[in-house]
Amino acid sequence: MASDSNLAVVLDRIAAIKPALQKQAKISDRDNCFPTESLELIKKEGLLNLIIPTSFGGFGLSFLEYQHSIAQLSQACAATAASLNMHCIVLGALADVFSPRLNDDQKKFVWPYAEKIFNKVTQENKVFASATSEPATGARYSKTKTTYHSVAGGYVINGTKSFVTMAGYADFYSVIARKKDAEEGMDSYSLTFFIVPSDAPGVRVVEDWDTLGMRGTQSHQVVFNDVFIPEESAFLGITGFALMKIIQAPHWVTGGYLGVYLGIMEASLNFAINYIKERTDKDNKTGLGYDAMIQANIAKLYQLYQHAYNAVFDAANRVIKDPHKKETHQALYLAKYVVGENAVQLAVLAMKTCGGAAIHKKHDLERYFRDSMCAPLMPVVSNACEAFIGKSLIGLPTDTIW
Repeated sequence: MASDSNLAVVLDRIAAIKPALQKQAKISDRDNCFPTESLELIKKEGLLNLIIPTSFGGFGLSFLEYQHSIAQLSQACAATAASLNMHCIVLGALADVFSPRLNDDQKKFVWPYAEKIFNKVTQENKVFASATSEPATGARYSKTKTTYHSVAGGYVINGTKSFVTMAGYADFYSVIARKKDAEEGMDSYSLTFFIVPSDAPGVRVVEDWDTLGMRGTQSHQVVFNDVFIPEESAFLGITGFALMKIIQAPHWVTGGYLGVYLGIMEASLNFAINYIKERTDKDNKTGLGYDAMIQANIAKLYQLYQHAYNAVFDAANRVIKDPHKKETHQALYLAKYVVGENAVQLAVLAMKTCGGAAIHKKHDLERYFRDSMCAPLMPVVSNACEAFIGKSLIGLPTDTIW
C-alpha cells in the first residue's frame, strides 16, 4: 500500500487542477470533444503514475486509495476521470502481477517487462487505453471476435473494438484477441492481451462517438486490419491467459469504474444540497429548505450516495486483503451493481428535488444527470452483476457472465 503521504500528495495535486478540469468538462460535453487540456494537466502533475509501484517511480496507490483519487477527479470532470481510469486499468493489471512477494526467479521474468511498460509512463508520459469491448457483444470476452495469429517475429491482429476511451489520443491500446480458428466460448487459453501502438500500420479510428453522456471520453471504434506487432507485445510475453486473469482477479475490469461514478454521485449530491441552501432564507425561515418533501429528498439522496460509498470501499478493502477470494468478488460485483443503479436513482431524484430550473445546461447537474445514465452500462453491466452474485451464492459457475 502507498504511504499516507503519497495519497495526500495525489489529492493535493488533484485539488490544484480541479478548477481547470471543471471548466474543460463543460466544453468537452458541449462540443463533444476530448478534454485534451485536462489530460495534459494530468500528465504535468504526474497523475498518470497513480498505481505504478513506487519501486518503478510511481505513487504506488492501493486499490482503495485509487478509488478515493479517481472519485475526486470525477467530481471535476467525469470524462477526464474515466479516461485516466482506462489508462490505470491497463497498468493495474500489470501492477498486480508485480508483487514484493515475488521470488528471485519470478522477478527476473516480471521485472524487465514491468520496467519497460512503466518507464513509458513515468519517463515518457505515454498513455494506455483499453480496447477490449466489441460491437454487439460488449465486454463479454468469451465472445471476442478479434483474432491474432503467429507470424515470423510476432503476431498479426484483425478485428474491431468499440467503446475505446481515448481513441485517437492514447499512445497504446491494450487489445484482447482470440487465437485464430479457436472457437468462441470459455476456453481460458484462447484469449491474449496485446499492447499495440496506436500509430501501428493498420490501426484506424472510426469517429462515431456521439452519445447522451460521458461525451468527452471520445470512446470511438478502433479497427485493427492486419496489424503486425512483435512477440514482446503479448502481455508479460505470455499468450492465452487473458480470460483466466479477468475471472480470477476482476477488480480492475469490474471495479475500475467504481470511483468514477461515485464521484459523479457526490457531485450531484453536493449540487442539490447547495442549490437548496441558496434558495433557503434561514432568517425568515422560508424557502425550499423548509419544505418537508425537499428535506426528505435530500435525506434520500444522501442515503443513495452513502450506500454506494460503503459498498465501494468495502470491496476495495477486501481487494487489498485478498483479491482472489470469493467474498471479495461478491463484494466487487455488488459494489458495481449498487453504484450503477444508485447513480441513476440519485441523478433522477436530484433533478426532481431541484426542480425545473435545474434542467438548464448552465447548471452542472444537467451534465451529471446524463453522465450518470451511463453507470449501469459500464462493465460489468447491472444484470450481469446480479447474475454473478446469484450464481456465486447458490454455488453455480460464475465465469459464464464473461
